[in-house]
Amino acid sequence: MQDKELIALMNDDPGKGLRVAMDLYGGAVKTIMCAFLAGFPEEDIDEAVADCFVALWQTAKRFDANKGTLKSFIYGIARNCAKHKCRSLRRRRMEQPIEEGVSFASPENVEAEVIEKMQAGILLEMIEALSEPARSVFIFRYIEHKSVAETAQLLQISEKKVENILYRERKKLKKAFEEGRGML
Repeated sequence: MQDKELIALMNDDPGKGLRVAMDLYGGAVKTIMCAFLAGFPEEDIDEAVADCFVALWQTAKRFDANKGTLKSFIYGIARNCAKHKCRSLRRRRMEQPIEEGVSFASPENVEAEVIEKMQAGILLEMIEALSEPARSVFIFRYIEHKSVAETAQLLQISEKKVENILYRERKKLKKAFEEGRGML
């Protein structure tokens, strides 16, 4: 089916058009989602695939055959949906385990407990501000307690690269933390 025909079908009969688009491009979109969302549950990946096709339906009128193929248009939507989903899942993932996993001071020393909570929050913000793949490496390694090998496999990078990222970024975080952004 030609790109223009599929877009016309999606405009005339959205249900049928989306079914055809999913048949043609669903496997590739799922592969893109799996690459971006490695380590997340299957239902989150499936939800991101569905979000991609909803976004395709919403933006189909903007497709311009003179600028590229429908395939590249859909893959671009998939990448954007995957990045958005990844950010929201990481944010949700980071909010829960950190609070549970951080050991705070004893209840007798309330001031120390408050300081530790504030520092943990600052550290979370600093980790969230890291660029990829450093952010993912930190999350998998220190929040989810995955091994270097597991982290490398999930991110499809070498173990040496994971170790280098950890070394380099730990140094940067420590320096920033000590320079007052994290010291209270």
